[in-house]
Amino acid sequence: MLPAALFLLLLGCGHDLRDGTYLFQREELLRETCTLDPPLPDRWEGSVQVRGATVSIRFDDPAFHATSAQAVLVGRFDPNRNRETFRVNSSSEVETGVDGLSCLVYSQLQLVATAQEDGSFDGTLTLTYSRQVVSEAGCPFSCVVEQQIHAVPSDG
Repeated sequence: MLPAALFLLLLGCGHDLRDGTYLFQREELLRETCTLDPPLPDRWEGSVQVRGATVSIRFDDPAFHATSAQAVLVGRFDPNRNRETFRVNSSSEVETGVDGLSCLVYSQLQLVATAQEDGSFDGTLTLTYSRQVVSEAGCPFSCVVEQQIHAVPSDG
């Protein structure tokens, strides 16, 4: 018979990422190579949906809709990390404000996170822009905003 701790580990218990509304908060700005208009918020809401190994997150703050035309990130749990670590992302072409200019950019939004026992998760949210050829000449060729975030279920 397996010891109880090993049995729970094999089942993947202890990390309770669940469906529902989450409150997101920026813990630390790690990198910012340009000024976004509108800027990414310090706090926002979003919804999480887990279907098997697939995770999807929808950000509800309007700033994400302006900076990434679709604010729905989809990805999977890392199969080697026992449903603890997941990566979700989204990409789109969007016209948005960067360094005071209206720029057509290829936008990538990615979150790499680790689920905690209490249902919360911590991770790194990275927004990357690459200027499209038809953008204004003054638009930066690339832009990165990276921040450490913490998210908790809104009911907890």
